[in-house]
Amino acid sequence: MNIVNDQGNFDYVSYIANQLPKDLANLIKIRDELAIRQGALSAVEAAAKDRELAKQELQNAKEEAEKLKKESNELMLKNKQAEAFLFENKKQFEENSSKQKLEIESKEKILLQKEKQLKDKEEALTKLEAETNKKSLILDSLIKDHENKVKAFHQKVAQIGI
Repeated sequence: MNIVNDQGNFDYVSYIANQLPKDLANLIKIRDELAIRQGALSAVEAAAKDRELAKQELQNAKEEAEKLKKESNELMLKNKQAEAFLFENKKQFEENSSKQKLEIESKEKILLQKEKQLKDKEEALTKLEAETNKKSLILDSLIKDHENKVKAFHQKVAQIGI
């Protein structure tokens, strides 16, 4: 294609009949490839957003697990203090034994439930970390694939001579 028009007269009929369809076909191929690349970029952006959300969920789960751990430690400490108090005041313990025994059992049940919840959340956290790592690998693969496509595109553009 002669853009500068430094060769003298230009035969428009010949160009329209012979070269224009080839140029249009090349431009259509480039347009389609750009559409594919834009789709890949959108997928990469979505994966990055998903990864960020997973990080936030992971952080929230960690904070909640720490909170539950603190509560369980506090409950354990309170439970130990209550036991010490009971042994020091044997008469009072005998008078109120059934009432405090129920309270202790209730606290132990709560503690066991919270420990189970903590364990469940830690397992969920581990699964979430594994999913995050998997998504990270997929994202890295998509980025690498995209970079390869961009390189190929640049090579095609260089071959066309634009």
